[in-house]
Amino acid sequence: MTGPLLSPQDLEVRRQHGDIVILDATVELAPAAHDGDHRSVSGLAGWRRAHIPGSRHADLLHTLSDPAAPYHFAAPSPEALAAALHDLGVRDGIPVVTYDRAGGLWAARLWYLLDWLGLESYVLNGGLPAWQSAALPVASTREAPAGSGGPYAGPEGAVRASWDREVAGTRGAPAGSGGPYAGPEGAVRASWDREVAGTRGASAGSGGPYAGPEGAVRASRDRESAALPGAGGRGASAGSEGSLGALETPLGASRAGGITVRAKGGRWVGAGELRAWLAGDVDATVVCALNPEAYAGEVPTRYSRRGHIPGSGNLPARSLTGADGRFLPEPELRAALGDLVDDPAPVWLYCGGGISATVVALALAVVGRSDVALYDGSLEEWSADPALPLELGRAGSAA
Repeated sequence: MTGPLLSPQDLEVRRQHGDIVILDATVELAPAAHDGDHRSVSGLAGWRRAHIPGSRHADLLHTLSDPAAPYHFAAPSPEALAAALHDLGVRDGIPVVTYDRAGGLWAARLWYLLDWLGLESYVLNGGLPAWQSAALPVASTREAPAGSGGPYAGPEGAVRASWDREVAGTRGAPAGSGGPYAGPEGAVRASWDREVAGTRGASAGSGGPYAGPEGAVRASRDRESAALPGAGGRGASAGSEGSLGALETPLGASRAGGITVRAKGGRWVGAGELRAWLAGDVDATVVCALNPEAYAGEVPTRYSRRGHIPGSGNLPARSLTGADGRFLPEPELRAALGDLVDDPAPVWLYCGGGISATVVALALAVVGRSDVALYDGSLEEWSADPALPLELGRAGSAA
């Protein structure tokens, strides 16, 4: 296969011989035991236990989602997303490879976000299990000691410290140093920030919030953050009535790269577009990526009500991959996608929470179709509004 999928062997070659950012996007999402049972936690603990060397954990549950949205995993504004990706080491001109430990769902979601911003991105076909099956190296890291502070405090501290040690090649700040670079990992963060900011520190005797030997570094980072268009605001909501429009905004220009946002239009639809489609005012092919049992409302749902949007088809995301989590060979994948490959109507995808549907989007990209849109709120948003209809029953059967 070509396009957005990489084999473990391809990734290992790229990892050894060129700049690349590798992100583990795993979220632990428990099956619903009863209706409304939504339990999700970060996949950070699993990343600590085993990950591809040099990778970082990308937090789709919090950092890479819009916290102000009324549903989980909402896409943030392009500017907020770019800022969060920049903190993960993403830069213009450096390919990003996503993977997970959960059959590819989370890797596909992160790939969709990266592709939306116009960034060169790929998915490790088969995820970490495929990597391990190929007998490629696996790393682990320990959690930060209880009570540690500074920039490496909290549950993400040891992860950032471990990755920053690898990038910066330093062993920590001198004892007794303070400010934003305090603690045992201070020099690591300072070294990395110097690389990003392109500065060697504040001049002696400078004061205020940028005082100290690392003041100019912090100043540079803060200037970069302040320059983000729309910083501090939500921007357009992925679940709003309209779709997020195209824009092109340079972000975080620095010696180390930065990110240029070229957000693609037409990648999102909201509840308003779905209502217009139901009313017959808009032409589209709407497809639900949940498994047949969830589509039909035969099993507990994480959301407010069971069922699917009336008139929508059903193409389970899991039908596009094998038991090993790898996508089907391309001829079989085309057959599984059926009419969607060449459907002249716009293709709108949804699922329960905007995750499984991105697997279908990725599969379509593999066979050459990228003009699809995702209903980001999906059934979590739709089912929460009692005025919006849901239908029970499997595809092609009476409700």
